[in-house]
Amino acid sequence: MFNRKGILREREGSPTLPTLGGLKYILHFVPADESWDGPLAAELSQRWPFVAERHRLWYRSKHGVIAPGSLDLQQVQSDVMLANLAALSEGTIDEEALAAGMALLGPVVREDSSSVHLRKDALWEALEPHIVREFIDQGISAVTYIAP
Repeated sequence: MFNRKGILREREGSPTLPTLGGLKYILHFVPADESWDGPLAAELSQRWPFVAERHRLWYRSKHGVIAPGSLDLQQVQSDVMLANLAALSEGTIDEEALAAGMALLGPVVREDSSSVHLRKDALWEALEPHIVREFIDQGISAVTYIAP
């Protein structure tokens, strides 16, 4: 069976205003605790003020114990999902947690025929091989956003 590759695009702007049609997943990396310290946290909270509290409630619903690589999925608009992936450790990406979380998210995004949107920042070098392997090579398109 032929597996069509996804497309990796780069745009100026913010992943909080995702482009492309259909359902969109914004990928946000967070620590494996209830803190709201990810690279996109301020932008997300400004656009959707409820996301930080929802994340804290999700964390507490797990009795304060979440495995690195866990996913907190939130619908923030009718066509936009926020995927908080617990893969940050002291400001850097935990490679094992990232791989575990991407393995969970990939099938969900693929099943929904969706796209993935994320900030292209200092973490990009560690992220790019995972984005290509888990999304692009599996037929899922992704858009990276550079701050203007």
